[in-house]
Amino acid sequence: MLSRSAHALRALPVRPSFPRSALELGALACLVGCSGGGGGGGGGSQRLEIERISNGFSGAPLLPHQIYALDPGTGQPNRQRVIELRSLDELSRHLRPQNPVHAPGVWRLGPGGEPVLPNGAVGNHFVLIQFTTPPALDSIFDPSPAGQNTSGLVGSISVSRVDSTTGALTPIRGRGFLGGKTPDGRGGYASWLELRGQRLIDASPNGEAAGFPGVASSFSGADSLASPKSFVFVPDEDGDLATFESFPRSAHVRIEVTAGVATSSGRALVTEAVCAGAVGADVYTPEALEFSPRNGAEEVDPLTAVIVAFTEPVQPLSVGELPGPLPPGLSSSISLSFGPQTSRVDVPYTAEPVSVYDLTRYRLRPLFHFPGRDPLQGTLQALNEITVQVNPQVLKDLVEEIPQQQISANLNLRTPAVRWRVGDGPGLVNAPVAPSAIYVGRSGSTVGISVIDLYGFGQSTGDPRGDDPQTPLVRDPKNHWLDNPNLIWGATMVPPISAGTSTLDGGSGGFLTLTRDSSLNDLLARSPLLSSVDDLHIGHPLDKLFNNSMLECRSGGGNICAATGPLHRDPGGQPLSGNSLSYAPHPNPPKLVFPPICLAPFIQGEEPTMDVRAGQPARDLLGLGDPLGRPSAFVPPSGLLVDNDGFFGPVPPSVNQGQPAACRPYAVRQQIGHFLYAIDRNAKKVKVFNSNRMTLLDEIELADPTDLAISGNLRVMAVTNFSANTVSFVDIDPASPSFHQVTKTVPVGAGPRGCAFHSENEDLLVANFLGNSVTVIRQLDLSVRKTLTAQIARPLDIAVTPRQITFGYNSGLYFAYVLNQGGSVAVMESGPDGTNGIGYDDIVGLVPANFANPQSIQVDPVDFNSAVWIAHTDTEGRGAVSRLALTASPTNPLPLSVTSGGIILPPSFRDRTWSVTSTFDFRTLTPGLPADTALDNLTNIAVAAGVSTQQAGVPAAPQDAKSLYRILTTPVQVSFPKLLFIANSSAGVVDVIDLGNSAKLRSIPAAGVRHLADYWRQ
Repeated sequence: MLSRSAHALRALPVRPSFPRSALELGALACLVGCSGGGGGGGGGSQRLEIERISNGFSGAPLLPHQIYALDPGTGQPNRQRVIELRSLDELSRHLRPQNPVHAPGVWRLGPGGEPVLPNGAVGNHFVLIQFTTPPALDSIFDPSPAGQNTSGLVGSISVSRVDSTTGALTPIRGRGFLGGKTPDGRGGYASWLELRGQRLIDASPNGEAAGFPGVASSFSGADSLASPKSFVFVPDEDGDLATFESFPRSAHVRIEVTAGVATSSGRALVTEAVCAGAVGADVYTPEALEFSPRNGAEEVDPLTAVIVAFTEPVQPLSVGELPGPLPPGLSSSISLSFGPQTSRVDVPYTAEPVSVYDLTRYRLRPLFHFPGRDPLQGTLQALNEITVQVNPQVLKDLVEEIPQQQISANLNLRTPAVRWRVGDGPGLVNAPVAPSAIYVGRSGSTVGISVIDLYGFGQSTGDPRGDDPQTPLVRDPKNHWLDNPNLIWGATMVPPISAGTSTLDGGSGGFLTLTRDSSLNDLLARSPLLSSVDDLHIGHPLDKLFNNSMLECRSGGGNICAATGPLHRDPGGQPLSGNSLSYAPHPNPPKLVFPPICLAPFIQGEEPTMDVRAGQPARDLLGLGDPLGRPSAFVPPSGLLVDNDGFFGPVPPSVNQGQPAACRPYAVRQQIGHFLYAIDRNAKKVKVFNSNRMTLLDEIELADPTDLAISGNLRVMAVTNFSANTVSFVDIDPASPSFHQVTKTVPVGAGPRGCAFHSENEDLLVANFLGNSVTVIRQLDLSVRKTLTAQIARPLDIAVTPRQITFGYNSGLYFAYVLNQGGSVAVMESGPDGTNGIGYDDIVGLVPANFANPQSIQVDPVDFNSAVWIAHTDTEGRGAVSRLALTASPTNPLPLSVTSGGIILPPSFRDRTWSVTSTFDFRTLTPGLPADTALDNLTNIAVAAGVSTQQAGVPAAPQDAKSLYRILTTPVQVSFPKLLFIANSSAGVVDVIDLGNSAKLRSIPAAGVRHLADYWRQ
């Protein structure tokens, strides 16, 4: 165990959930006080930080660690520029395999093996710790007689000998000084040193300080040893500084500085530190010293990160990959695994030091959380035992490697392992993907993301049990994967399919149910991954960046027939750029398999059913039918609401045997799903999830993210920052070098909330709630082109319909709808304005209807004349959702009206009429407050090329564009929804309306539901 004295432990910040070891306490203190891993250098007098830890000799200090600056242009180290690492961000920015952390200098010995000072004269070795402001003596020393047993130290600073073969830590006897003062062993302090000019003078009562470094033989910087900001430790085994001693010559010297060090006013050290050095040459191997969770631990949180402590600082990249935009591969140094011995699952993870001032402790964050305890106590139970195994000859210390001189870093030899079990918690997730999914953002006591299953026959995570024998008069299986008629094919199908045996492959709970994880919880992404969900949007398909092709699968798998290129084609033979929203996999989703089909990137889902073009022996029996069935009449679901799935998968490795000649065209491959963007306003981040597995892929830090929108060509995501009065633009193109980076931030009006892109790439419109305005930003260059204020009063949300060119009323205009807090809707018509213009490019009026207590507004893509859905209440406070549409208008472009003097008349509707065409009210809806709406995308033509208007000046997306129509000889709406989903936040349900007969089809329980997202959400 890593020792901490009682004094040091009392100084550490404590959370309600108490850690179980000293190692966890150290990591916890850093988590609370490290401010993201930064610290040191340049701290003001109010902050106690470590400036430097040194042995006095030339070369890199013990801390802060040093590294060459990375040239951003060449990606190579600039050997003329050395920087000190003061933050984890700096470490991430400069650390590369070709640019490791530098080795610290060593304590030197004279020609006869005697200890020497930095000037080469014989003298005591020492450690110097320089702080940015003077610490209090009592936070470091115990001046009592008993304190002499611990070299006068209370434990907030420790200097130890570490045995790499056993991991044992042994305190080194010595004497400590702060500002030249040292404990007198009688309850007080003695001043042993005096600074005269630049010289250290022995001021001790009996000449005891004559052997203090720099007294008898001065050297450069010796005067700093007497500073009140400097702690000096001198090894002194015999209690006599006059007999010169070195630090141990057969082991590392390990220095730890904890948060127990504090100023006289009680301000604790901001960043804890651990470092190590050697006497002479460093020939000691870095070994794993301690683990958290500990060996044999039970009921561990499945969301836990693993912490491993080493005997000395180690090169970060020898432990694993640092956190970044790409999922990590498997590390060869430490393996995390779970599952039965016959099918162990190795877990990729990122490895990050707990602090840049402590390269001995690493936090391993698994790519996905460990599966919780099997709620059914079945075959999944073996999966909750986790093994952490250190592998030999992989972990490197900081010794500089010089191949020309045959000098290499020391490698670990020991292979310790720990095993522990996780308890209840979030399970693994395998959810259906769009177009057969609606994403649900939940708040309150149930913060997280859920998925509404619109497929109903997939092999998702879920309950594998069939009909309940206790209810013989009602057909009520726990899953409807069992009702997939294709199960009859079994092993004949490629890949084979079968009934599930555990909650990992149990299957769907049915059409219009919430997908459950392997712990049978329907909150698929939750704390600590999310602290709030304030908006949701769907981005590019994941397989553009993560797929199972031989090129992209870096280790542990790969399918030569899943390659990007000519074989990736839709059923009509047109080339695809990633999996298209128009085609769902069969099953949706395919089951999770052990071992995974690719380890790096980690892809655990089975390949979709092999394409019929590849000679699939089975015939698809799952077609149109009744997706709900009639349980009370013992009638099972008979088919899909929309037949949008099919056999589209690549030829799997079991069939192609690695031979390119065996490959055939395919349309859908793993990784299925999309980048799912969720605003976590509490964390001031946009969180990026894998929509199929609900693993956290990336985090984008922003000032105050409030609402987001995605451009029609899928190039950029706009995020409003309410308190910062800005809009941030984030690159979301997986092929871009600035993927998931903020590329521009634009000032807008006060308190921006809702925002929406014109789907054909002309403008972004931003509703400035506090500023009573709408900012119009040109998408071409992301610059503000105008600000609208007329009839705008506390705008909440905004929706934009397409520019009508050869469809609708052919007005040549697009319309935007601004939902004001008071319930009015202001309509903006686009330009071109001015002389010979056809539109005012301004607010033209308020529609006659008022929508009390408005919550949200979304475009209805079905109506080419321009229409929106609005969630609100009626005048008596009862929930309602209304459809507002442009119901009358002159046909074709209408020139702006002018006076006889050529002056353009003020904006007006100009014979256009907006009406409420339908309302779902208390007679249909669950009582409560409707908060948001979404439409199904089950039938769509997203695969066709997107549209960008001539006015936009930017290219359209070639596939899956967010534009609301496509041109197939003539304009055609992009989606053909059958269902309207209404989030009722107060009742905790999602009402599902059949748009064919306006009846409520089902109410889906979802406590805390606030947001709904389909693909064309604005």
